Amino acid sequence: MTPPDTKYIDREGAGLAFQVFGTGPGEFVYYGSEIMHLDLLWADPHTEANLGAVARNGRIALFQRRGFGLSDRIDYVPTLEQQADDIIAVMDAAGMQRAVIGAPGSACGPAAMVAARYPERVAGLCLWMPFPQAIDGTCDDPWADDDEVAAMAEVVHNIAHNWGSGRTMDMWNAEMRSTNNRRLMAMLERSSMSPTEARAHWGWSAGLDFTHLLPAIQAPTRVLIQDGGICPLSWTEPMVAQMPNATLHVMPAPAPGSSIGEAYYPVVMHLLELALGPKRAAEDNRFFGTVLFTDLVSSTELLAKVGDQEYQRLRSVHEHAVKAAVSDADGQVLDFSGDGSLSLLDMPGVAVHCAERIAREASAAGIGVRCGVHAGELQRELGRVTGLNVHVGARVMAAAGAGEVYVSRTVRDLVIGSGLEFERVGERELKGVPGMWELYRFHEARGPRSIPLTGSPQTSMDKVAVQAARRAPRLMRAMARFANATDRGARVP
Repeated sequence: MTPPDTKYIDREGAGLAFQVFGTGPGEFVYYGSEIMHLDLLWADPHTEANLGAVARNGRIALFQRRGFGLSDRIDYVPTLEQQADDIIAVMDAAGMQRAVIGAPGSACGPAAMVAARYPERVAGLCLWMPFPQAIDGTCDDPWADDDEVAAMAEVVHNIAHNWGSGRTMDMWNAEMRSTNNRRLMAMLERSSMSPTEARAHWGWSAGLDFTHLLPAIQAPTRVLIQDGGICPLSWTEPMVAQMPNATLHVMPAPAPGSSIGEAYYPVVMHLLELALGPKRAAEDNRFFGTVLFTDLVSSTELLAKVGDQEYQRLRSVHEHAVKAAVSDADGQVLDFSGDGSLSLLDMPGVAVHCAERIAREASAAGIGVRCGVHAGELQRELGRVTGLNVHVGARVMAAAGAGEVYVSRTVRDLVIGSGLEFERVGERELKGVPGMWELYRFHEARGPRSIPLTGSPQTSMDKVAVQAARRAPRLMRAMARFANATDRGARVP
């Protein structure tokens, strides 16, 4: 198969590289992890065969996180929200309205965000070796036991701090850790990003928790792990249990000496089955969204103090601030009732910025407005949203004081790496809502931590390989077949 041309779309001033190919009836998106290169993929014969199998059954958009591989370099780690937006942007650029989305490792979080937030765009979801909870010690209630979490954390630490040596193979079954696979993976690592970038990106991945998204994912979902790989059953079974239409599949250990492409073949089959086999329709009236509540503090006392006319003016100032901020954030003001408001926004980080602006502008006008932000599964009903999470959002706001922005633990977890900083308020009972809820007070927005841009870690032989993959992929595939056969100790056909 002839490799397709690489295309680019602008994402906040940097070019994001992607490829689109295939002619069949299905539509697929593969959002790759840290270890992928759009030219080198086509140099491996088994990977090329996998891509060909998908292309015969549909169109596929292939890309990875912004800043990696053939994309423009960036000096920050894109947030969960930014990555989810990138998936939608590539789908739009490829003319895909609804697709099966596949993602491995740390790419599972953004793919899950898209499935939860935009159910109408996702026909199916395939998550391979997912990391749904933080493994950096910040998770309060880990699903896996301490030893399993520590083992995963050690693997990720060794990958990040030995970037360019092929340690990403430690995520796979031991049978996969052949000399040739490590060599190939080392070249992919060096061709994707620098060691400094790797430490920043893997650090972000280790602290990510996207479990809050799982109940809102309505699309048929397959969670895949490899027997003997980094993800244990104790980690993935509760993950699958939280998703309405999810199933867990344990891939058997591949034969000794198998190539990476051969081990990926079952993943490709699951992608195809999701698109072409029996599938249940997503419930488009259920989705993952973010609610923002605002309220004039001590409104009765304020009315008695300033009188009707001035009070109506202050209410108008509050309403104008809400409408302007929410409109600029591409959100929707759903309701003004009494002295408060309810707005709906796509992403929690955007909602926090929006809330901070409203509270700040209100304070400058001499009025105290409190804000609350919560994210979760919502229900659309005739132009409004309903569900328990709407009530949670209202109670989160009620806990705040004048000029304060309070958020739930869900919001705090989903905006990790965004530069938004919060102070822990503690656990609170929310009136009418079962359980204890951990709340946070917005502190400041610093902006994402900058990553020093260093020179490419590619060796001279890496650069030769990339050029050869681009110009002579058939020759590179022939060389890869020889290397794979050598790994097996088999005679070359």
